[in-house]
Amino acid sequence: MKNGLYKVTFMAHINDCVTEEEGAEVVASLINDALEDDQFPEVEFELVEELNMEYNTDEELLPELNF
Repeated sequence: MKNGLYKVTFMAHINDCVTEEEGAEVVASLINDALEDDQFPEVEFELVEELNMEYNTDEELLPELNF
């Protein structure tokens, strides 16, 4: 996978929730239960912003080391 910011989605069946806060609590509970049972749902990754994690240094910019 590329380094970056991802939007991660999965499907969850939510019943009898009146507010988004209740829905968030149900989803958190579903995730915790799935992790405990080692049955995490299928996850879809969508790269939103790629991060360049390669670092290059110019040898001329590095001071010579004397040991």
